[in-house]
Amino acid sequence: MITLLQYCDELTDLISKRVIRFTPQIFRIKSNTKRNTCAYEPIGSSVLLNVQDRLFLITAGHIIAENKIGNIGFLEDGLFHILDGRFIYLNSDLDFISKYTDLAICELDFESQKFLSKYYDFVNGSKINFDYNPPNSNNFLLVGFPWRKTRFNYLKHKIKVTPFKFLTEIFYNDQLGELNSLCD
Repeated sequence: MITLLQYCDELTDLISKRVIRFTPQIFRIKSNTKRNTCAYEPIGSSVLLNVQDRLFLITAGHIIAENKIGNIGFLEDGLFHILDGRFIYLNSDLDFISKYTDLAICELDFESQKFLSKYYDFVNGSKINFDYNPPNSNNFLLVGFPWRKTRFNYLKHKIKVTPFKFLTEIFYNDQLGELNSLCD
């Protein structure tokens, strides 16, 4: 028999694995690479979205603002693909409001769509309730690829990407009873 906490941990692992299918990691090309280093470095996560057969990538605005378009993309099976399309983003350094919005949207070009579709799925936008307001906004699950969790194996010349999973305070503030009522 497992505890409720163990069950919830297993459940969040399963959910995280599903979420990862929609969230590619973004890399940039390093300007200076030394021997036994990787030519690419991780800079953040993104989410893929399909809205009425238009394919989008959503990420933090600072990722686009702080990097040169044409220098960022995706690394899959040793292939680097440059992210391209139509970009709209808020530079997080622009003003106080932009600092807290920090959003970038890219309508993907055909080549980026083709590359990403080979490795990932797109969230169906018609199934998203954009007006959803969670009953307790303090409890949520974060899944993504922070650059700090990605490592380069110098011996094998491979990048190890480790997804990040973070469940907020629901388990640590004795709120499991509330979770049980949500699952009923």
